[in-house]
Amino acid sequence: MAEQEGKQALMIQLPWTVPQQPNVQTIVLQQPAKTQMELNASTDKTAISSFGLSVLIAVILGLFATWLAYWYGRKSFKLTEMSFKTVSEDIKQAAETHRITTDKVLNNQKMLKEQELQFLYRSSEIDKFRNVIAEYFALLMKFNSVVSLEIGRMERGDLIESLINYLSQVAYYHMQIELFLDCEANSHHQTVKTQLKELMDSLWKIRIQLDGNKDQLNDRIAAFSNELDVVKASLIKLLNQNVKLQKGE
Repeated sequence: MAEQEGKQALMIQLPWTVPQQPNVQTIVLQQPAKTQMELNASTDKTAISSFGLSVLIAVILGLFATWLAYWYGRKSFKLTEMSFKTVSEDIKQAAETHRITTDKVLNNQKMLKEQELQFLYRSSEIDKFRNVIAEYFALLMKFNSVVSLEIGRMERGDLIESLINYLSQVAYYHMQIELFLDCEANSHHQTVKTQLKELMDSLWKIRIQLDGNKDQLNDRIAAFSNELDVVKASLIKLLNQNVKLQKGE
C-alpha cells in the first residue's frame, strides 16, 4: 500500500507524466427497422422523381428537336424557294437580255441592209447621171465643132432642119438631167436648171438668127460656146459632189 502511494506521489511529481484518463463508456444506438423502411421509401421516391424528370426532359428535347427540324425544314424550303426565284429571275433577265441583243442585231442588220441598198441605188443613179452627162457633152461638142463649121456651107433649109433636130436632142438630154435634180431642196440644182434653160435659149437664138441678119450669127455661136462652158463646169461639179456624198466625204 505504501509502495503504491509512493508511486502515485512519484507520478504526480513528474511533469511529463500523462494523467490517468477516466473510464469512458461507448453507447451504440441501434436504429429501429421503421426508420430504415422510411429511408428506402424516400430513395424509391427520389428514383421515381428522377425517372419522371428524365422522361420530361427527354420529351422536351424530343419536342425541341422536332420543332428545330421543322424550323430548319421551313428555312431550307424558303432558301430553296428564294434560290429558285433568283434562278428564275436570272433566266428571265438572261432571256430579256438575249431578246434585246437579238433585236439590236436584227435592227443593225436591217439598217446595214438599208444602207447597202441606198448605196447601191445612189451608185446606180450616179452611174446613170454620169452616162447622161457624157452623152450630153458629146452632143454639145458635136454642135460646137461640126454644125457651127458647116453653117456657112449648108443650104438654109438643110441647116434649119439640122439645127431643129439638134435642138430636139438637146431638149431630150435636158429633161434627163433635170430628173436627177432636186431644185426645191438644193440651190445648186436650181442654178444648173437655170443654166440649162439659158443654153437652150442660146441655141434657139441661133435658129432665129438664120432668118435674120447672118452677120450676127457668129456672135450667137460664140455666146453659145461660153454658156456651154458654164454648163459643163456646173454639171461636172454636181457629179463630183454626188460621188463625194456617196463615199461619205
